[in-house]
Amino acid sequence: MLSVRRLTKRFSGLVAVDAFSHEFPPVGVAGIIGPNGAGKTTLLHAIAGYHGVDEGVIDLGGQPITGWPPSRRARAGLMRTFQFETAVPGLTVLENVSLGLYGEARCGFLSCLLQTRAARREERELRARARATLDELGLRDLANQDPQLLSYGQIKLLGIARSMVAAPRVLLLDEPAAGLGSVDIERLKAIFGHLARNILIVLVEHNFRFLTSVANEVVVLDFGRKIFSGDPGEALADPTVIEAFTGSRSADGLGGHERPRA
Repeated sequence: MLSVRRLTKRFSGLVAVDAFSHEFPPVGVAGIIGPNGAGKTTLLHAIAGYHGVDEGVIDLGGQPITGWPPSRRARAGLMRTFQFETAVPGLTVLENVSLGLYGEARCGFLSCLLQTRAARREERELRARARATLDELGLRDLANQDPQLLSYGQIKLLGIARSMVAAPRVLLLDEPAAGLGSVDIERLKAIFGHLARNILIVLVEHNFRFLTSVANEVVVLDFGRKIFSGDPGEALADPTVIEAFTGSRSADGLGGHERPRA
């Protein structure tokens, strides 16, 4: 479903992603990990189209998308969430989720303004899809809530719902478990287990325990280069991975502290 070949991204001479290649599985959960400054978020930005690339090719479902803007990639089924999610003030949770369907609206501005029969029918259809997505993520009771009243964990789930409503084939997530309590993390695990039966989820994550509980495979970056890909349990025992995180080949401290970066 998602193939990346020799992807390279530079910033003023600094190589943030260095000839990265990987064939992601068609469905399931793939985790991207690495020390601070390893290029994880830059890689996600490049795949989603928020960064142009200096070299390399990105394929989605066998189709090259390397030069496409994020909006076109989203319409093709590749959606992206961010570490710090926000909601549009003045709109309910349901209306915020409905924004994820903006690319599927067929009625023109004038039809919407005049609230023609076709425009009203389309609005009902889109709202129904948004409600179904909230149901899927266990947020049904929050549909009419003001997002400003939501907890941090609920805002994170709102961001996922806004991306999921358009039925993507690939969902890119940036640290979805960051800052969540144990209850929200357990909910997230259950959601990922359900979604990963039908789509590919690629997530950048620092929480090793969470990642190893949901991921089918992990990709480890260090200084922009891929140094490991495979089973999450094997990654934690790999000497190269341990050295990247701790600066030594001892596993002491791997679960918590990362190697300092300049």
